[in-house]
Amino acid sequence: MLKEDVQEGMSVRVISERSVDRYIVTRKQGELIAKKLVTYHPKSDGTETKFELQQESDGSQRVIDLLPAFLDISARESKKVFVIDEVDRSLHSLLTRRLLEGYLESCTPESRSQLLFTTHDVLLMDQHLLRRDEMWVAERDASGASQLRSFSEYKDVRFD
Repeated sequence: MLKEDVQEGMSVRVISERSVDRYIVTRKQGELIAKKLVTYHPKSDGTETKFELQQESDGSQRVIDLLPAFLDISARESKKVFVIDEVDRSLHSLLTRRLLEGYLESCTPESRSQLLFTTHDVLLMDQHLLRRDEMWVAERDASGASQLRSFSEYKDVRFD
């Protein structure tokens, strides 16, 4: 499938089905080249030691997975829509907030990218970060069906 999909000068991220390994696959001069993603950590003597991705924390792995999406959607000419379930999974609230702020700072009146995400982190429901009409609450009814309600429908909610 990669032989057909990866065009010259293009790169594709691949996540192994059997492990947490990630690869970047490119095509140069007609040949497919796969590079395995690894990390390096500084040692006390000034050298670096190589880490496999499975040796990294869940949060570090999550950032490695999310950064390409956030960079892509924040690009000036991006017209993409990204849907991320539980954007805050394994991340500190402040890091998640900074990722969202970075995306929002890139938005202009001409921007055509969109980010839809779910979260369980109520600290992200901040009206300094998002407008009330940009936040929605999912509530499960007695039959188990989820109902979506705009945060702006809730009356007498304090700004903070």
